[in-house]
Amino acid sequence: MINVQKQKAAINKLISLVDALTPFSHDKVTSLLKNVGRKESLNTLLSTLSNLSSSITDTSDIQKIETMYKLLKSDGQTLAAIFQNGLKKLYTGVIALHQFNNQVFKLAEGLLALIPD
Repeated sequence: MINVQKQKAAINKLISLVDALTPFSHDKVTSLLKNVGRKESLNTLLSTLSNLSSSITDTSDIQKIETMYKLLKSDGQTLAAIFQNGLKKLYTGVIALHQFNNQVFKLAEGLLALIPD
């Protein structure tokens, strides 16, 4: 049985980690995630993340990728199923929602700035 809250938290953590990477590492990791398909195994993703981690010099990014690796490895079967069934769509949706939220906050800040004290 899938614990939806646990999986949601794991996905949110993965997305947060990806979003916190430097642009170079971000592009590499998102490219890896986009290439995860129904025929690719969790082991392939883990191996590729491990290889990527060894090719990056930014220690903060290395730590984030290692955290992703541990998260995927520890809870991998369920997360692999989620990846294979549309993480790319989920990630795109979360990014769109995140951008929408940013726009709403900017609008709210702008409106609040117009209100006299």
